Amino acid sequence: MAAGTVKCGKFTDYLIRKIEHLDEEMLRTVLPTDQLMGMVESGPFPAYNGTTHEFDRIERVVPDLTGAWERTTTGSCVGTPCDPNAKKIGFGSTRENYFLEQRSYESDLFCFDEIMTADRAIEQFAGIVMNLKEATVWVVSDWIRLSLLRIAGKKWLASATLADFTYTWDANYEKMTVSALPTSKLTPAMLQRRVQPLAYKGAMGMRPKGAEMSLELITDMDTLYAMEQGNTSLQTAWCFKEFDSAAKEFYKYGWAGRIGNYNVHADLFPMRFVIDTGTTLKRVFPYKTEASTLGIKSVDNDDYVLAPYQMSFIHHPSAMKHLTLNPKSVNPSMPFLNRDLAGKWQFVMHDLGADANGCVINNMRQNKGMFIADFKFSAKPWRTEWEEAILHQREPICVTINPLCDSSLLSHGSDADYDSANALCTRVFVIPITDNGSGNYVVAADTISCNGQTIDHAAINAVSRAALVIALNTVAASMGTWAADPESATSILLTGNGCLSVNVPFVGP
Repeated sequence: MAAGTVKCGKFTDYLIRKIEHLDEEMLRTVLPTDQLMGMVESGPFPAYNGTTHEFDRIERVVPDLTGAWERTTTGSCVGTPCDPNAKKIGFGSTRENYFLEQRSYESDLFCFDEIMTADRAIEQFAGIVMNLKEATVWVVSDWIRLSLLRIAGKKWLASATLADFTYTWDANYEKMTVSALPTSKLTPAMLQRRVQPLAYKGAMGMRPKGAEMSLELITDMDTLYAMEQGNTSLQTAWCFKEFDSAAKEFYKYGWAGRIGNYNVHADLFPMRFVIDTGTTLKRVFPYKTEASTLGIKSVDNDDYVLAPYQMSFIHHPSAMKHLTLNPKSVNPSMPFLNRDLAGKWQFVMHDLGADANGCVINNMRQNKGMFIADFKFSAKPWRTEWEEAILHQREPICVTINPLCDSSLLSHGSDADYDSANALCTRVFVIPITDNGSGNYVVAADTISCNGQTIDHAAINAVSRAALVIALNTVAASMGTWAADPESATSILLTGNGCLSVNVPFVGP
């Protein structure tokens, strides 16, 4: 067998097995998943009717308003009252098409015999299944972002002129080449510039006057914050505002607040890009994959946080319809499995094909299986003139510092006393002294005691009381302050708080 080759029949095992003493609880990584699902209309794509559909939309034609109004005249042989001059008004329609797109995912193969020997396999697979459900939200939300960009009736750059741009993807949708790059962050004035054109297109309804004249903006929280903060040229009317208490219900639907004429939906994971070459941008994603103790895990991607370009949307829920292929039965005599093509995960055990090493998977014991999910969607362009894609510059929130007014505080120390006990009474001990018969005051080493406990000290042999006091302040300073007794030549004094009883045994004659 060649080096590095996995023998047929072997499984890659990422289930947890107890090697050491593990905690009983199992912690699951938490990542936000609430994204763009529900932001567009949805419905079924009918089965048995091809992969591409076309439909016609009757266009609105505004009458010709140019020219002078004719003055009405009467009288015999005056004008043509029964055959007035008339301006023409025509009609038209636009043919649109939409098509099915598909993507499938599958897990690695699982072996039931291995699962039965894993520690707390039930808890592990509960977390795995939850992760798969969250994966569906990621897949669908990202498809919506890509579809909104494709169907948007206007695509413009954040710049002084709000110039339109065109784009093309590479085969893997990793790199996007644009006709030009934006030169600015998104500003409220740019958004306001698009309010009346969108109202003219009917984005606010047929009779917007007298109703709430609002549009929807999908962007990230950093861009919202930068709309007002740090820009003194912006008017207070453009400040970002939270909903008042009566409208708090909107938060349940993903709204972050209002800015100008826009209700703002905060997308945690908008499309972001870095420069590849020239006007070719490389898409970056919020999480990247790295090895974990077993298998892999997703971690924050700094490239996404620092990406300088982003796609935001002036959005309308009716701009497109999210259609899912509806696999209904073809004939009662043909019991095909009606699969869920909206990303519902299922566990399959039949016809598993070949594994990663090219080995045919034998499942005669029905103890092998994997999770699979199929997605088959179509983006039906509906009111595309109400959707606008905005390519703009962005950056993380600019950080400003606020230094101390009094920099001397940085070198300020502290000698505060945090002892919560009351101070002890100051005690003065009168200790009689005895010489050794030769006029010297002698104390053997390690014989002086405090509270009945001897202390470590050197031996003393002093030729006078004054010398004795000096020696005691040297070898027994921890007990307090030693001094000659001014009232008696045959005693000394000890002033201190640490001892309740003191004994100094002099060596006598």
